[in-house]
Formats: sequence, C-alpha cells, structure tokens
Amino acid sequence: APAQARSGASRATDARSAARSAARGLARGAAAATAGATALALPAGSPATSSPAAPRTRMRVLERPRTAGRRVGFAVSCTAVLTALMLGLLLLNVAISGNAFTVAELQSQRGVLVDQQQALEQQLLLEGAPSSLAARARALGMVPAPQVLVLAPDGTGAPPVAPAP
Repeated sequence: APAQARSGASRATDARSAARSAARGLARGAAAATAGATALALPAGSPATSSPAAPRTRMRVLERPRTAGRRVGFAVSCTAVLTALMLGLLLLNVAISGNAFTVAELQSQRGVLVDQQQALEQQLLLEGAPSSLAARARALGMVPAPQVLVLAPDGTGAPPVAPAP
C-alpha cells in the first residue's frame, strides 16, 4: 500500500508540474496575442517537443510584413488612371455632340440652299423662253426685223429659208 501511495503522489506531482508548464505556455501565447504579433509554434511530433532531454528551440515573435503603403499607392494609381479615362471619354462625348449640332445645322442650310437653287433654275427657264423674250423686247420698244439675213460659213449672205407650212 505505501508503494502504491508513493506512485500516486509522484503522479500528482507530475500532473501539477505539467499543469504549470501548460499555464506558462498559455500566458506566453496570450502575451504574444495581445502584442498583435503571430507566434511561431512547432508541430506536435517535432523532436523539440517529444523528448525532454532534447534542447528546446527558442521561439520568436514574427511581425506582419508592411504592405499597406504598396496597396495605397496601387489604389491611388488605379483611381488616377480611371479618372483620366473618364475625363477623356467625357471630352470625346462633348466633341462628338458639338459636331452633331454643327452637322444638323449645315444640313438644314443645305436644304434651304437646294430650294433656292431650284427656284432660280425655274425662273431662268421662264425668262429664257422665246415668248418671254419677245414680250420684254416689245416692252423696251424694240420691233421685229422685217428681213433676216443669214451668213454662210464662207461669209456670203443668204436669205433665210421659210419654214414649210
């Protein structure tokens, strides 16, 4: 019975020392977590944790790499490029719409000028008609010629041939 009592007491001592070690490990882990850093842990089957006689590997706290400056610069660059593209599209759209108004105005002017041209051509045809020319000549006091002389290509004159009835 005393042998069993001693082995039970040694078991209790071993359990207490294991609990203290675990508590110290938790305290260290909590201190590292409150500092905002990530702790480096060894896997469970590694030689440093499996045998108590092996030398313990010293753990160290690792800091996160600082990449915030790069991200901000990239975001600012992308925003600047997008803003420049949007301004370019806006200016292009304004130029196109301005040209569209100019084209519409020129087309309406073309329609007016085409109408004027047609009216002038009609007036020219009316003024050039033989009856219109004879009326204007009489209004100016001109009289018809009693006899018309037609010149031949050799320079001789010949009376006109009367049209056949």
